[in-house]
Amino acid sequence: MEWIRGALSPGWVGSAISLTGLLVGLISIVAALLIYRASRVGGRLAYQRHCAVRISSTLREVSGDVEIRFRGRRVPHLTKTLLVIWNSGKATIRGRDIVSDDPVQFAFPNGSEILHARLLKATRPHIKFEVTRRADVNNAVTCSFDYLDPRDGAAIEILHTSVERYPLASGTIRGVPTGICDAGRVLQMGLHGRSLIRFYWFPIVLAWLGLLLVMGSMMTYVRLVQGGPPRPGDIVLLLYIAAFAGLLLTAPALYVLGVLRRRFPKSLSLEDLED
Repeated sequence: MEWIRGALSPGWVGSAISLTGLLVGLISIVAALLIYRASRVGGRLAYQRHCAVRISSTLREVSGDVEIRFRGRRVPHLTKTLLVIWNSGKATIRGRDIVSDDPVQFAFPNGSEILHARLLKATRPHIKFEVTRRADVNNAVTCSFDYLDPRDGAAIEILHTSVERYPLASGTIRGVPTGICDAGRVLQMGLHGRSLIRFYWFPIVLAWLGLLLVMGSMMTYVRLVQGGPPRPGDIVLLLYIAAFAGLLLTAPALYVLGVLRRRFPKSLSLEDLED
């Protein structure tokens, strides 16, 4: 019992409470700054991307054995790219503010061709979202709309011959100095509205079980191998080691949850559409 009393000594407990209070204060300040910054964001056009299908007849393993045709015409590659575009800001974006000389477009590398582009889904029909292939070039599509309120947007499908899975976005909108923001890739399950947390619950549970195992093993080592009760400083060190080990175990799942998660509105998920 002596080591428990030592661990709860006023000096150590006071230092821990002070450190915890400092960390909570810093987190509160950062959170307040982030909330303030987010409240000042105007309209912002963002998109997420996913490559659903990619077939190539030029691979060494299938060259000469596979032929790809689109509407009767032979093509070297066939890729289906899905894009979800929405207003991630706090103000309305109006279609008339798109600069005519620099429209909102998604372009693949030169030499490739867009075979087909279509609108899969829109948050509301009244926004009049449209996607069309450019008449002057073969490798780009343009997007137009009447207006986009916050969280308004659309999902589009592009069939193309590029070996690159994803296009480059460009365009100028008056009042939207950030341009078109790439919000990253999204996994198939996120695209169809299914939560990544349900998919990664198993590795997360394993990670926390590993954390408990590390903590128990270290405490057992201190008690049995060293042959004496642990000191308060040993307990703090063990907690830091266990926290670091738990972070290493959970890092892969946290990366996927943070980077590849769905950011667009749930109303644009495609669970009710065929791939």
